[in-house]
Amino acid sequence: MIQETIKYTIKKIFKIDHELYPLGLFTILFSIGLYTAGRGDNHPIWEIWAIVHFIIAVSFSVLMAYHVHTHQTWFKIAWIGIQIGLHKIRYDIPETIITQDTLTVYLHKIQ
Repeated sequence: MIQETIKYTIKKIFKIDHELYPLGLFTILFSIGLYTAGRGDNHPIWEIWAIVHFIIAVSFSVLMAYHVHTHQTWFKIAWIGIQIGLHKIRYDIPETIITQDTLTVYLHKIQ
């Protein structure tokens, strides 16, 4: 049951990652198209480019926010690692004191 949930979550994360690439590329391409359409005299064409660019840019932003949300645990672990590293530097603690058990305790405190 847990492994199925993990597999589903990983598939969802990879799906989101693969959708971000084309949306990012389309955002860039449509911004260039919007810029070039704005240099002409035809305002209705510029409006079409602006609407399409807006829709793609908002979709990209929403998907990026969801991407960050799916990596929330990774960010927590990275933040703990930074805090442990700063703590070791500040107090000159040898590396052997920080073990897997202390990292697990830190993780439980955050969650």
